[in-house]
Amino acid sequence: DIAREACRNHAQRNGLSHLIDISKKPTRDHRSDLVVANLYYNTLFEMAPQLYAWTEPLGKCVVSGFTKDGEEQLIAHFEHIGFELSHRDSIDEWCVLAFIKRKTENRETV
Repeated sequence: DIAREACRNHAQRNGLSHLIDISKKPTRDHRSDLVVANLYYNTLFEMAPQLYAWTEPLGKCVVSGFTKDGEEQLIAHFEHIGFELSHRDSIDEWCVLAFIKRKTENRETV
């Protein structure tokens, strides 16, 4: 709740609140151009298929909240599902990965 409230405040300050939908869990059929998840490694790994389903084709999915020891496994898992790695970065041990959803969907995981 704190993170969502901070996101709402930043969006409002930047005049973007009319463009951003901040929710705890999107509706079943909802898809977005940008999906951001700041979660622990195990949760990201388990939620990868759902994050894929929530991301529009050619949309971006940005994940963080895990350390370098899980980075390569998450990349492999997200790429197997149908994402393509577009950017990676880290601060100390903490990582962030940005993916683009491939235009064609992998029907095995959705």
